[in-house]
Amino acid sequence: AEDSTINSGEPLDNKSTSTAEQTARNERNAGNCFLSVVHRLAASKSVSARVSACSLGPVLWNHLDFPRQLQLRGVITRALHDVDVGVRKATAAVVHEISEMLFDRRAVPWT
Repeated sequence: AEDSTINSGEPLDNKSTSTAEQTARNERNAGNCFLSVVHRLAASKSVSARVSACSLGPVLWNHLDFPRQLQLRGVITRALHDVDVGVRKATAAVVHEISEMLFDRRAVPWT
């Protein structure tokens, strides 16, 4: 008798229907892997490493699930209070980039 399951134990029929879900899951997981790199860079003594950690924020933001976005937001918030002015300036630019990505054009303007 022919086995109708693949190595993961899923039936062959479900393979085609879960491709989009798998792709989305893989993209989120890729962002999650980079988040650990961001944490290591942010904890470094090197100013350039801390700037690099924040600079990855806009690149990773849309690839992270909500809990990981909160972690990234914590890294960015800590960088806004960094002792080095260069890190704070770079982080302010990152906050601007992320806010531009999240801006809703339907929102009422302040002016």
